[in-house]
Amino acid sequence: MITLKEALEIAVTDMKLLFPLEAGEIPSPRIHEDSGYWLFNFHEEEENPPPGGGATAVYKADGRIRYVGSGEIHDFYENAIPVPFPA
Repeated sequence: MITLKEALEIAVTDMKLLFPLEAGEIPSPRIHEDSGYWLFNFHEEEENPPPGGGATAVYKADGRIRYVGSGEIHDFYENAIPVPFPA
């Protein structure tokens, strides 16, 4: 079982690989938690993510990543609750 900080590190590292930014800064994500995963959304607007964008689920059991497409985003948010950004 991985921690929220470990999951955040996985999600940020992956986001940097997918969407390299000139300044190297990744925005702080909105984080939601479900019983089996943490959901990280790095985009400012949930309704209109950039092409190929969306939320990233990091599974608690093993740190696997799952990209959540716009057609399934509702299912992932349905039972997830917001959590504060870890200190």
